[in-house]
Amino acid sequence: MNKVIRLVMSCLILGVLATAASAQMPQELKGSWSLNAPATEKYMKTSPKWSGMDERYLRIALNKMAQMRYMFAEDAIIVFAQGKKQTIPVSLKKSEPRKYTFEGKVLNQAFTLTVSYVDKTTINIRSSLTDETDYLLWSRKYQY
Repeated sequence: MNKVIRLVMSCLILGVLATAASAQMPQELKGSWSLNAPATEKYMKTSPKWSGMDERYLRIALNKMAQMRYMFAEDAIIVFAQGKKQTIPVSLKKSEPRKYTFEGKVLNQAFTLTVSYVDKTTINIRSSLTDETDYLLWSRKYQY
């Protein structure tokens, strides 16, 4: 159960109100992204860290994460979780084909978020503050 709590808390860390300069959000990221639970479950099972997780706890973690949504807006990443909305202003640090690195601060702690396309419709969001989110995969809910 501790892994479930750490996973949920790690994702919520990404949703803590941050302070940073604004960014120009890449057009292909703009829109809303929701957890792709089947792909995430399959991907998590390839990880030595998560492969031994009891199926019950994996389902609990995925159900909690499925309630989250990321929205990439013009100058921020907005996280919707547990009925709350957190806006994270970020700066685009590096742009490669289908891979973007953003910088920001959470509670005066600098961080980077790396957003990579896994395939044409799925992204992975990695944080320099935690490795708990490395195996979460997100699919587009809508684009603008």
